[in-house]
Amino acid sequence: YEQTVLREYLAYRMLGVLTEMSFRVRLLHVTYVNEENEGRTQTRYAFLIEHKKRFAQRVGIDNLSVEKTSVSSLRPDQLNLTSVFAYMLGNTDFSPIAGPPGEACCHNYVLFGGDGEPVVPVAYDFDQSGFVSAPYARPNENFRIRSVRQRVYRGRCVNNGHVDGSLQKLRDAKAQFYALIREQDGLANDVRKDLTRYLDSFYRLADDPRQVERELLAKCVPP
Repeated sequence: YEQTVLREYLAYRMLGVLTEMSFRVRLLHVTYVNEENEGRTQTRYAFLIEHKKRFAQRVGIDNLSVEKTSVSSLRPDQLNLTSVFAYMLGNTDFSPIAGPPGEACCHNYVLFGGDGEPVVPVAYDFDQSGFVSAPYARPNENFRIRSVRQRVYRGRCVNNGHVDGSLQKLRDAKAQFYALIREQDGLANDVRKDLTRYLDSFYRLADDPRQVERELLAKCVPP
Protein backbone atom coordinates (compact mmCIF):
# COMPACT_ATOMS: atom_id res chain seq x y z
CA TYR A 1 0.00 0.00 0.00
CA GLU A 2 2.94 2.38 0.53
CA GLN A 3 3.83 1.93 -3.14
CA THR A 4 0.23 2.91 -3.97
CA VAL A 5 0.66 6.11 -1.95
CA LEU A 6 3.88 6.95 -3.78
CA ARG A 7 2.34 6.22 -7.18
CA GLU A 8 -0.59 8.57 -6.55
CA TYR A 9 1.75 11.21 -5.11
CA LEU A 10 3.69 11.05 -8.39
CA ALA A 11 0.47 11.53 -10.39
CA TYR A 12 -0.16 14.81 -8.53
CA ARG A 13 3.45 15.89 -9.08
CA MET A 14 3.14 15.17 -12.80
CA LEU A 15 -0.04 17.22 -13.13
CA GLY A 16 1.77 20.02 -11.33
CA VAL A 17 4.42 19.96 -14.04
CA LEU A 18 1.73 20.51 -16.67
CA THR A 19 -0.30 23.29 -15.07
CA GLU A 20 -0.37 25.55 -12.05
CA MET A 21 -4.10 24.81 -11.97
CA SER A 22 -3.43 21.71 -9.89
CA PHE A 23 -3.27 20.91 -6.21
CA ARG A 24 0.15 20.89 -4.64
CA VAL A 25 1.15 17.90 -2.54
CA ARG A 26 3.71 17.25 0.19
CA LEU A 27 5.11 13.83 0.99
CA LEU A 28 5.31 12.81 4.64
CA HIS A 29 6.57 10.07 6.89
CA VAL A 30 3.78 9.52 9.42
CA THR A 31 4.36 7.57 12.62
CA TYR A 32 1.24 5.87 13.93
CA VAL A 33 1.06 4.90 17.60
CA ASN A 34 -1.19 2.00 18.55
CA GLU A 35 -2.28 2.92 22.07
CA GLU A 36 -4.21 -0.33 22.37
CA ASN A 37 -1.13 -2.43 21.66
CA GLU A 38 1.51 -1.26 24.13
CA GLY A 39 2.20 1.91 22.13
CA ARG A 40 3.75 0.06 19.22
CA THR A 41 4.50 2.29 16.26
CA GLN A 42 4.57 2.08 12.49
CA THR A 43 6.04 4.71 10.17
CA ARG A 44 4.55 4.94 6.70
CA TYR A 45 4.46 7.23 3.68
CA ALA A 46 1.53 9.61 3.30
CA PHE A 47 0.95 12.91 1.56
CA LEU A 48 -0.95 16.11 2.17
CA ILE A 49 -3.05 17.74 -0.57
CA GLU A 50 -3.39 21.50 -0.80
CA HIS A 51 -6.73 22.71 0.57
CA LYS A 52 -9.07 24.23 -2.01
CA LYS A 53 -9.18 27.51 -0.06
CA ARG A 54 -5.39 27.76 -0.07
CA PHE A 55 -5.35 26.90 -3.79
CA ALA A 56 -7.93 29.62 -4.51
CA GLN A 57 -5.83 32.16 -2.64
CA ARG A 58 -2.63 31.07 -4.42
CA VAL A 59 -4.00 31.36 -7.97
CA GLY A 60 -6.40 34.23 -7.33
CA ILE A 61 -9.73 32.64 -8.23
CA ASP A 62 -12.71 31.64 -6.13
CA ASN A 63 -13.83 28.16 -5.17
CA LEU A 64 -17.30 27.56 -6.63
CA SER A 65 -20.05 25.55 -4.97
CA VAL A 66 -22.62 24.37 -7.52
CA GLU A 67 -24.82 21.33 -7.96
CA LYS A 68 -23.79 20.80 -11.57
CA THR A 69 -22.36 22.65 -14.54
CA SER A 70 -21.95 22.28 -18.30
CA VAL A 71 -18.97 21.60 -20.53
CA SER A 72 -19.54 24.93 -22.27
CA SER A 73 -18.99 26.72 -18.94
CA LEU A 74 -15.56 25.16 -18.38
CA ARG A 75 -12.26 26.51 -19.67
CA PRO A 76 -11.75 24.26 -22.71
CA ASP A 77 -7.95 24.10 -22.75
CA GLN A 78 -7.78 23.17 -19.06
CA LEU A 79 -10.56 20.59 -19.34
CA ASN A 80 -8.93 18.97 -22.34
CA LEU A 81 -5.48 18.98 -20.76
CA THR A 82 -6.79 17.16 -17.69
CA SER A 83 -8.80 14.79 -19.89
CA VAL A 84 -5.72 13.80 -21.91
CA PHE A 85 -3.74 13.55 -18.66
CA ALA A 86 -6.43 11.23 -17.30
CA TYR A 87 -6.08 9.10 -20.42
CA MET A 88 -2.33 8.91 -19.90
CA LEU A 89 -2.92 7.74 -16.31
CA GLY A 90 -5.62 5.28 -17.36
CA ASN A 91 -8.15 7.15 -15.19
CA THR A 92 -11.90 6.96 -15.89
CA ASP A 93 -13.13 7.82 -12.39
CA PHE A 94 -14.17 11.45 -12.85
CA SER A 95 -16.80 13.86 -14.11
CA PRO A 96 -16.14 17.58 -14.55
CA ILE A 97 -19.83 18.53 -14.74
CA ALA A 98 -21.72 16.47 -12.15
CA GLY A 99 -21.23 14.54 -8.94
CA PRO A 100 -22.65 11.16 -7.90
CA PRO A 101 -26.43 11.05 -7.33
CA GLY A 102 -27.35 13.18 -4.34
CA GLU A 103 -23.94 14.88 -4.14
CA ALA A 104 -22.70 18.28 -5.27
CA CYS A 105 -20.58 18.84 -8.36
CA CYS A 106 -18.21 17.41 -9.34
CA HIS A 107 -16.72 13.92 -9.24
CA ASN A 108 -12.98 14.18 -8.59
CA TYR A 109 -12.90 17.73 -9.90
CA VAL A 110 -13.12 20.99 -7.97
CA LEU A 111 -14.39 24.08 -9.80
CA PHE A 112 -12.91 27.57 -9.51
CA GLY A 113 -13.72 30.83 -11.25
CA GLY A 114 -14.27 34.56 -11.17
CA ASP A 115 -16.90 36.96 -12.47
CA GLY A 116 -17.37 36.57 -16.20
CA GLU A 117 -14.48 34.11 -16.53
CA PRO A 118 -14.69 30.49 -17.73
CA VAL A 119 -14.80 28.00 -14.88
CA VAL A 120 -11.50 26.24 -14.18
CA PRO A 121 -11.83 22.49 -13.46
CA VAL A 122 -9.06 21.16 -11.19
CA ALA A 123 -8.62 17.39 -11.16
CA TYR A 124 -7.72 15.29 -8.14
CA ASP A 125 -7.97 11.73 -6.73
CA PHE A 126 -6.17 9.31 -9.06
CA ASP A 127 -6.21 6.10 -7.02
CA GLN A 128 -8.56 4.29 -9.41
CA SER A 129 -6.20 4.82 -12.35
CA GLY A 130 -3.99 2.28 -14.07
CA PHE A 131 -0.95 4.40 -13.25
CA VAL A 132 -1.61 4.01 -9.53
CA SER A 133 -2.99 0.46 -9.82
CA ALA A 134 -4.26 0.40 -6.25
CA PRO A 135 -4.99 -3.14 -4.99
CA TYR A 136 -8.62 -2.13 -4.40
CA ALA A 137 -9.13 -0.40 -7.78
CA ARG A 138 -11.81 -1.90 -10.01
CA PRO A 139 -12.62 -1.26 -13.69
CA ASN A 140 -15.29 1.37 -14.23
CA GLU A 141 -18.55 -0.48 -14.81
CA ASN A 142 -19.61 2.15 -17.34
CA PHE A 143 -16.95 1.01 -19.80
CA ARG A 144 -16.10 -2.29 -21.43
CA ILE A 145 -12.73 -2.76 -19.80
CA ARG A 146 -11.40 -5.69 -17.83
CA SER A 147 -8.60 -3.84 -16.05
CA VAL A 148 -7.97 -0.34 -14.73
CA ARG A 149 -4.82 -0.45 -16.84
CA GLN A 150 -6.89 -0.20 -20.02
CA ARG A 151 -7.12 3.38 -21.22
CA VAL A 152 -10.44 4.97 -22.21
CA TYR A 153 -10.51 8.53 -23.50
CA ARG A 154 -13.16 10.70 -21.84
CA GLY A 155 -12.37 14.09 -23.34
CA ARG A 156 -15.24 16.05 -24.84
CA CYS A 157 -15.66 16.17 -28.61
CA VAL A 158 -16.29 19.91 -28.50
CA ASN A 159 -12.71 20.30 -27.26
CA ASN A 160 -11.04 18.10 -29.88
CA GLY A 161 -9.32 21.19 -31.26
CA HIS A 162 -7.24 21.31 -28.07
CA VAL A 163 -6.01 17.71 -28.25
CA ASP A 164 -2.86 18.50 -30.25
CA GLY A 165 -1.92 21.24 -27.80
CA SER A 166 -2.57 18.99 -24.80
CA LEU A 167 -0.47 16.20 -26.28
CA GLN A 168 2.36 18.63 -27.00
CA LYS A 169 2.37 19.75 -23.37
CA LEU A 170 2.67 16.12 -22.30
CA ARG A 171 5.48 15.57 -24.80
CA ASP A 172 7.28 18.64 -23.48
CA ALA A 173 6.93 17.31 -19.93
CA LYS A 174 8.07 13.77 -20.78
CA ALA A 175 11.61 14.11 -19.49
CA GLN A 176 10.36 15.64 -16.22
CA PHE A 177 7.82 12.85 -15.75
CA TYR A 178 10.45 10.16 -16.16
CA ALA A 179 12.83 12.03 -13.85
CA LEU A 180 10.17 12.19 -11.12
CA ILE A 181 9.72 8.42 -11.35
CA ARG A 182 13.45 7.76 -11.50
CA GLU A 183 14.28 9.98 -8.52
CA GLN A 184 11.38 9.18 -6.18
CA ASP A 185 12.68 7.89 -2.86
CA GLY A 186 11.01 4.76 -1.53
CA LEU A 187 9.73 3.55 -4.88
CA ALA A 188 10.42 -0.15 -5.43
CA ASN A 189 12.48 -0.95 -8.52
CA ASP A 190 9.77 -3.14 -10.03
CA VAL A 191 7.23 -0.32 -9.54
CA ARG A 192 9.64 2.17 -11.09
CA LYS A 193 9.95 -0.06 -14.15
CA ASP A 194 6.20 -0.62 -14.32
CA LEU A 195 5.42 3.11 -14.25
CA THR A 196 8.03 3.76 -16.92
CA ARG A 197 6.60 1.07 -19.20
CA TYR A 198 3.07 2.39 -18.65
CA LEU A 199 4.13 5.87 -19.73
CA ASP A 200 6.08 4.40 -22.65
CA SER A 201 2.87 2.91 -24.04
CA PHE A 202 1.13 6.28 -23.84
CA TYR A 203 3.94 8.14 -25.59
CA ARG A 204 4.06 5.61 -28.41
CA LEU A 205 0.39 6.40 -29.03
CA ALA A 206 0.88 10.16 -28.64
CA ASP A 207 3.56 10.09 -31.36
CA ASP A 208 1.37 8.19 -33.82
CA PRO A 209 -1.25 10.44 -35.52
CA ARG A 210 -3.31 7.45 -36.62
CA GLN A 211 -3.60 6.14 -33.07
CA VAL A 212 -4.41 9.61 -31.77
CA GLU A 213 -7.24 9.82 -34.29
CA ARG A 214 -8.51 6.31 -33.50
CA GLU A 215 -8.15 6.25 -29.70
CA LEU A 216 -8.77 9.89 -28.75
CA LEU A 217 -10.44 12.03 -31.41
CA ALA A 218 -12.79 9.31 -32.62
CA LYS A 219 -13.69 8.19 -29.09
CA CYS A 220 -14.41 11.56 -27.51
CA VAL A 221 -17.53 12.12 -25.42
CA PRO A 222 -20.30 13.82 -27.46
CA PRO A 223 -22.39 16.70 -26.08
